[in-house]
Amino acid sequence: GSLATVADTGIDADHPDLAANIIANKDFTGSVLEDEHGHGTHVAGIVAAVRDGTGVHGGAFDAGLLIAKVARQRSYDFGLARSAAGLGRDLGSVAVNVSAAYGASSFLESRLVALDTGSYYLDYSTYGQEGFYNVTRTADAWREALGPSQVLVKAAGNSGTDYSAGLNQLATATATDEDGSL
Repeated sequence: GSLATVADTGIDADHPDLAANIIANKDFTGSVLEDEHGHGTHVAGIVAAVRDGTGVHGGAFDAGLLIAKVARQRSYDFGLARSAAGLGRDLGSVAVNVSAAYGASSFLESRLVALDTGSYYLDYSTYGQEGFYNVTRTADAWREALGPSQVLVKAAGNSGTDYSAGLNQLATATATDEDGSL
């Protein structure tokens, strides 16, 4: 019964598994809310396709959906996704789904050190301190946009690599102790 924000490529608002769960929507791209790519509709289905005894249902089949179009085709705008998170925060959303990743980087891959299967650390001072594409510099903006009651659900695997760079580091970059330290 909670509200979940899907910040993606829009939605097929007439989809029979999704239409009943759409509570609100907003186009941040200046185009149309309709999903021109299909990815946003797919992600919304994973989140909250209705449980009607036919086919599959979403992980939170009784959740309401706030659909925020922040991408067209394959061009994802993380700044618009933060704006969508802010709208979700204001409307009472409990989660913001960002199913996007930065592209693979051979430079980054050459500096990853495997700890265990699927677990790595980055052996490079700039990326290690500031994150891939300086993601830790945006941590405060994300923390504000998410507010105290939303979690950020981030894609892991969209780029086809063993790692998922960029915003995945926000899990630790936005987590602070009560005294404000990381």
